[in-house]
Amino acid sequence: MASILLYGSNTEKIPYVLNEAKKIQSEFGADEILALVIGNREDAQKLVNCGVDKVIFASGEGKFPETVSEIVAKVMEKYEASTLVMLNQPFEVEIAGRVSTKIEASCLTDCLAIKKDGDGSLIAEKMLYGGVVIGNYKLTNNSIVVTLNENSCREIYKNEENNLSTFSEETFETKPLKKKITQTREIEQTVDLKSSRKIVSIGRGINKQEDIGIVEQLANAIGAQLGCSRPIVEDFKWLKPERQVGLTGTIVAPDLYVAIGISGQIQHAVGIKDAKVIVAINNNKNAPIFEIADYGIVGDLYEVVPKLQQALQAVVNK
Repeated sequence: MASILLYGSNTEKIPYVLNEAKKIQSEFGADEILALVIGNREDAQKLVNCGVDKVIFASGEGKFPETVSEIVAKVMEKYEASTLVMLNQPFEVEIAGRVSTKIEASCLTDCLAIKKDGDGSLIAEKMLYGGVVIGNYKLTNNSIVVTLNENSCREIYKNEENNLSTFSEETFETKPLKKKITQTREIEQTVDLKSSRKIVSIGRGINKQEDIGIVEQLANAIGAQLGCSRPIVEDFKWLKPERQVGLTGTIVAPDLYVAIGISGQIQHAVGIKDAKVIVAINNNKNAPIFEIADYGIVGDLYEVVPKLQQALQAVVNK
C-alpha cells in the first residue's frame, strides 16, 4: 500500500481518524500518513505534532465540495496516496463520492473498521439493517476511499514519541466556480450527545412535559446530558432533535447510559449498543430494553427516580 491521506473539513477531527489510519498502516505497510488542510495555513500548522508523517497545506477554496474534491484528488496523485480516510460527516461523504469518481477508487462510507483479509486484501466493516448485523466489504481497487463512523473514532491519537510532521505547501489550479457564499450563520446546538460520557434518556414513560425536570435533576446529579427516544421529539415535540438518541437520531457510545421509561425497540437499541454500561428503569418487566441492559429496575419511574436522586444526594453529603 502507498501513502494514506487524511482529510477533514474540521481539522480538529483529523487526530481522531489517525488512530484507525495507524492500524491500516500497520496492517498493510503503508509508506506514510499524510494530512491535508485546504485554505487555512494556521489550522495546518496545528497538526504538525498530531502524529502524521506529513502535513500538506493547499491554498484555495475549502468550502465547496467541487473545489475540495478536485484538490484532494490532485494531492493523492502527486503524493501517490492510495487510500483516503475521512470521518463520516455530510461534507466528507460528498467528498468521498466525488473523489472516488475522479480517481476510479473503491468507496465505502460509514465504516466501523478496516482490517486485512486472509488473502491480504482490505476489508471494511459496516453496519447493515439498522445495526442488526455487520457486513464485511472487500475493497479490491488499487485506490480506496472510506469514511469512518464517528463512534469508531472517539479516541484521539496520542503522539507519545512527539514526532513532528514535515510541512509542505501546495498550490493547485481548480476549475472556476459560478457560485459564492453570501451569508453564513452558526447552527445553534446546546448539546453534543456523540461526545457525552454519561447520558440519561427519557421515553414514553414520562406522562407530561413538566415532569422532565424530575429526570433532569438526576442527570445533573451524575453530570450527565439529557437525551430522549424518538416519540419525545417527533410525536410530543417536548425536546429538540439534537437530544434524540437512536437510529433516526444520534448513535451514542457513552460510558453510562440510563434509559428511563424507554421500551427499547430496535431503532433505539441500535443507537446505544456501544454504551459501556446500560441501566434501564421501566414498569414493564418484559420491555425489550432489559434484554440489552447491564442493570435493570422494574418500577414506576415516578417512584424510582426520586429515590435514586435521594440516594445520590446522601452519598454526596457524606
